[in-house]
Amino acid sequence: MKHLLLGGILAALVCSTGCYKTTFVYEGATELNTIEEGRTFMFGGLSSPDKPVRADKMCGGNAPVKVETFRSFGDGCLGGLTLCIYTPQTVRVTCGQGVAHNFYLDSDEQVVAHEIVEGHESALEDFSSNVF
Repeated sequence: MKHLLLGGILAALVCSTGCYKTTFVYEGATELNTIEEGRTFMFGGLSSPDKPVRADKMCGGNAPVKVETFRSFGDGCLGGLTLCIYTPQTVRVTCGQGVAHNFYLDSDEQVVAHEIVEGHESALEDFSSNVF
């Protein structure tokens, strides 16, 4: 029984060591509102049934000012309780005034298209990048 308890505690500690926070900030924009959404990840964050985050869609076409991805204390507790099988994360998007820009990359990470999203209208511009 002691080995099972020790194994559970060890697995919970291993799962809780993966705390992180990633932030993207667009300086100088006026903030309007903040939207927070939970994301589902499985097996320590290796796979997710959720679609990728589209900050411009979450902001209704307004420009995202700040995008944060992090594992909150509650997310870490859930991951520890499920022995890292279910490892949720949180995405917080701060929306601002203005126009959203999306850049699309090819497999070599070259920009191949640029999309301007304003409200519910969008214009896509295809081009080839000469950046090496």
